[in-house]
Amino acid sequence: MDYYCIENYFLNKFILEEILQKSEVEVIDLIIEIIKENKQEILKKITFIEFLLDRIVPADIGEKFLSKLDASKIIPHLIYVAD
Repeated sequence: MDYYCIENYFLNKFILEEILQKSEVEVIDLIIEIIKENKQEILKKITFIEFLLDRIVPADIGEKFLSKLDASKIIPHLIYVAD
C-alpha cells in the first residue's frame, strides 16, 4: 500500500491501541477528533474538500483512508495524548 509519508506507518489503529492503551473505538474516535480539529493543516491548500472531513464517521477510518492523509500532522497530537 502507498503511504502519504513515513509517519503513516505509525497511523495504524491496531498499533495505536497498544501504544495508547485504548480500545479500538477510543482510538478511532480520537483520530476523528484530531482530523476534524486540524483539517486545515492536514489538507493544506486543498480546502475545497474540507467539508468531507467534517462528515467522517468511524466506518471511514480504515488503513486505505488513513494512508492518504498527512500523518505528520496527526501523529504529534497522538503523542500528546499518550503523555
